[in-house]
Amino acid sequence: PPPSPTYLHGLAILTFAFASHVTVFPLYNELRNPTVGRMALVVALAIGLCICLYTVVAISGYLLFGTPCPNVLNNFPLDPAIAVVRVAFTLAIMSTYPLALFPARRAFNLMFCARHLNTRRMFLLQTILFVSLTTFLAVVVPGVRVVFEFVGSLFSSTLAFIMPGLCFLRAAYKRGKPCTPLTPVAVFAAILGVSLAVFGTTLNVLELLEEHSVELCVDNSGA
Repeated sequence: PPPSPTYLHGLAILTFAFASHVTVFPLYNELRNPTVGRMALVVALAIGLCICLYTVVAISGYLLFGTPCPNVLNNFPLDPAIAVVRVAFTLAIMSTYPLALFPARRAFNLMFCARHLNTRRMFLLQTILFVSLTTFLAVVVPGVRVVFEFVGSLFSSTLAFIMPGLCFLRAAYKRGKPCTPLTPVAVFAAILGVSLAVFGTTLNVLELLEEHSVELCVDNSGA
């Protein structure tokens, strides 16, 4: 079939699913004997396991229901077994929140806070600020699909494609070897990331505006 905006939405969500760059350094420090080779093995095993799990869930959901749905759990009836799965899904998200909060708080300190402000009181203040802000967004945003699509198209594409490509090009230039066999790959990754960020974010905004206009029309017709 011809390309459609749905493909970009799916690609944005897939990019978000595998953009775990922010947890690399904390996990590296937790290794018993931290080396680049051991960390590369951990990353390869983790990504391979995620690919297998995502593939099994996606194929099973498609074969079972056929029609697309933002959340596959919404297709199941409300029974105790599905309630247990929903609770487990919630616990899984809660357990990953600290992994994302730690690098976000550390990056905030490095960019905006002086060294003498890095105190326990500032630590608590930043934690309360981040948790309050994310809780507010979780209540205001209509669905998690919107978050996945925007984060995937705008931020995850930057982490997964743009920054690695630009960092490689900069490192190669500083070493005096701007043209290497991997230079075209780095350029392609950067261009792909910019394209995903621009087109994906634009489509997400247009889709939200269209949904909002439809809701206004329904409200006006009902009135």
